Amino acid sequence: MKNILKFSLLALVAVSGLAAAQPSNSAAEAAKDPAYIQVKRLVGGVWHSEVNGTTVEARWKTGPDGTTLLGETSLMQGGKEILHMHARFGWDPAKKQVYYLDAHGLDTVYFGHVSMGKTVVNVDFKGLVGDPGEYMFQTEFTSDDAYAAKLYDATGGKQGKVVEQFTYTRTKE
Repeated sequence: MKNILKFSLLALVAVSGLAAAQPSNSAAEAAKDPAYIQVKRLVGGVWHSEVNGTTVEARWKTGPDGTTLLGETSLMQGGKEILHMHARFGWDPAKKQVYYLDAHGLDTVYFGHVSMGKTVVNVDFKGLVGDPGEYMFQTEFTSDDAYAAKLYDATGGKQGKVVEQFTYTRTKE
């Protein structure tokens, strides 16, 4: 019995070692993706906007793996935070595409994928928790420190009416 346990443990260590030795292509694939290249421009500084009287501040950084992008966004009214959002862009190796995952507070989560249009970054996403809606988000950088964005309703992957539109500008931290 001891030999079987030792063999099983040895096999598990060997398989784990082989799996860890396999290089990940995700970072290399993401680095070449046109949408990822554009989304990565969000990293650094503080992005500011105002939407319907609500002040918005977003901060983006690169995750510990050097590829994932992590965003923290606060919506504030009257100096008080009314909503905190945590977003992530990463690489989906099955779809060979950037994914988007976003939690709005404690009860709403969105998921989708990112692609590059002619001049805009397209994020097609759906609610996973809370909001059952389907949306399209289009972003176009107008300079290194500014971008314009539009959020659309969507049905079956087809763009609907504009829900909101706004601009962001970046300041240094």
